[in-house]
Amino acid sequence: MSDNIKYTDKIFLEKFCESFNHLQGEKIILYGIGFYTKLLLENLGDKFNFVGIVDKEKFGQVIYGREIIAIEDAVKLAENLIIVSNLSVAELIFKRIENQTVINNITVWFLNGEKPEIYDEKICKNPYWNFTQEQLLDKIKGSDIVSFDLFDTLIFRKTLTPEKIFKEVEEYIFSLTGKILDFVKLRTEIMRSCNAITRFFDIDMIYSQLKDELSFDEETLEKIKQIEIECEIENALPRKYAIELMKVAKQEYGKEVIITSDMYLHTNQLEKILEKCGIAKGVHYDKLYISCEVKQVKYNSTMFKYLEELYCGKKILHIGDNFEVDCKKAESTSIKAFWLLSPTELFRQTKADSLLPEKDTPSANYQKAVLFQRLFDNPFEICHQKGKILIDNMYDFGYLFVAPVVAHYVLWLLNQCTQKDIKTLLFVARDGYILKQAFDIIAKKSSKEIKSVYFLSSRRCSSVASIENEKDIAVITEIMSSISKISFSDFLNKAFAVKCSENDTYKDKFLYEIDKKELFEHIISNYANLILENSEKERNAYRKYIKSLQLDFNSPIAFVNLIGRGVTQKFIEKIIKKEMFGFYLATEPDINCTYENTDSIFSAFGYNESLHTTKLNTVGNCLFLETLFTAPYGSIIKFDENAKPVYNNDKSSKIDNILLCHKGISDYINQLPDDFCSDREFADKLFGLAFKENFILSQEVKDTFKFSDYYDDSKEKSLF
Repeated sequence: MSDNIKYTDKIFLEKFCESFNHLQGEKIILYGIGFYTKLLLENLGDKFNFVGIVDKEKFGQVIYGREIIAIEDAVKLAENLIIVSNLSVAELIFKRIENQTVINNITVWFLNGEKPEIYDEKICKNPYWNFTQEQLLDKIKGSDIVSFDLFDTLIFRKTLTPEKIFKEVEEYIFSLTGKILDFVKLRTEIMRSCNAITRFFDIDMIYSQLKDELSFDEETLEKIKQIEIECEIENALPRKYAIELMKVAKQEYGKEVIITSDMYLHTNQLEKILEKCGIAKGVHYDKLYISCEVKQVKYNSTMFKYLEELYCGKKILHIGDNFEVDCKKAESTSIKAFWLLSPTELFRQTKADSLLPEKDTPSANYQKAVLFQRLFDNPFEICHQKGKILIDNMYDFGYLFVAPVVAHYVLWLLNQCTQKDIKTLLFVARDGYILKQAFDIIAKKSSKEIKSVYFLSSRRCSSVASIENEKDIAVITEIMSSISKISFSDFLNKAFAVKCSENDTYKDKFLYEIDKKELFEHIISNYANLILENSEKERNAYRKYIKSLQLDFNSPIAFVNLIGRGVTQKFIEKIIKKEMFGFYLATEPDINCTYENTDSIFSAFGYNESLHTTKLNTVGNCLFLETLFTAPYGSIIKFDENAKPVYNNDKSSKIDNILLCHKGISDYINQLPDDFCSDREFADKLFGLAFKENFILSQEVKDTFKFSDYYDDSKEKSLF
């Protein structure tokens, strides 16, 4: 590895070695002909056996001293193929070459050392996907009595399992009595004990048994019992499809509808849960049959035999989520059954659950419940795609996958402001547009007095306004000269806002054709005065705008951005002559080049994360985030003499879809529980889920992900 290599390139090579040391001695194909392929060949060619370069085009051409070969030929040369690309597009590249690599038994790798997820084709063969709504409606029409299971069929819990309810009660006991005990374990054991005595136990029997174990007086014990019941009510979520089905059965088809449940809560308690979920007696159902009251259980078929006798001679259909209990036990009698998988189980059947971390935190459980309720409310929707999950609108994409990331970020921001006594946050355009909206919702709930400002800026606006001398011109030249697909005349205009002379010999040359030292000397000799004159003019206008914001420069201010290298922040600090805290969703390694001392730079998800080697979904797929974190107008070019912003006409052609995504994010943030405490890892994995093979993004959703770069061709490009 060369000693003169750039810091960020050195980090990339070190990460590559960490990820692929186990492949030393094995033959490796590199897919891609960009800068990082060149970096690998020139610096690690003696350590790894790179036997070929692949590109989707340009077969037969020679680059970096190697001939580019087609994928069909490449797979015959090696056992491993590494996709050398930004992780945002690596999955798409893999899909393009998947068949060739699978057929030839080639192991494919991303630059972060991970393998692509291979979709399990067995999922689509699940016989459950053959069930249809029409079949269910026909069965309802052919019945006299329609019975519905309650939990996981008509309603489900935010906490997903009863044990999480017990955990909430445990926390209440501590707040009420100061007593630390494992109520979850104790409550579970007592329920098991009651079940051994009688299968018809109720909540009163449970707490009677708990009395001796807890050593609380009657009044305290009654309070704890009521809290458990209240927790059950609070955590209940409606399954709207099944509830509407009840209504159709009763009101449209004129059937008698009953609810049948093996449960220890009584009718009056369950009616409160039903009421909370919008299930009304007389409108949706006629009667409730609860095991603890009728002294029969579905588990051993006695409940179904009881219904047989009660509705003697009538055709009964029972609908439930548990195949063994709700279906097999029902059909061991004369009662017909229909299997309606729960939202939780539907998710498991797609195998998408294996892609999320096994988290048992309140945050993870809440986010799963949100996901399940929105995606699996209709049990037949997923059947149409044979187990794949369709996301067909940007509201759902924002609500389900982006909002948890935003929630974690803004909660983290609020915490940082508290820790560092920050009263002003600058949400930089355009990434800060939706972030500020989300933060304001959270801050209002917390009653924290923090001034949030949507701060108009851009690389173009801040960089030009920050230039005060030839050294600054050199800095901008170094930063921008890495853009290869730009001519010298366009570079002058976009980087410095000056027009290239018509007779300039460099006018139509691309930057990569010009030596960097030569480029800088040419700019200084011919354009320095024009650059400095224009920069002063733009700086004065920018400062006039900043003054209008009435910022308190005597107290700490934080600059808020998405994925950053700190460049724009540095430019703005130079303009306002004040150092700021930098709060980022994640930072790239380049930030250590921008700031020698990064003590004031913080990130919510990842620090020094490369877009190529990161294992974080939010960073690896950051281009998708950046297309969504925008505003309904173009990027700002500069301010005029009246401190009014001048915009570039580069707003997304799919801005309506993006604003729909923002609506999903805002609604999610608004609905968060007051005590929500986000889980970073879970939010990151949840975002990555949207790009896995288990999910299908509609063309309308895919078309939203378009981006353009002011410096590197203003045309919109699609990420798909």
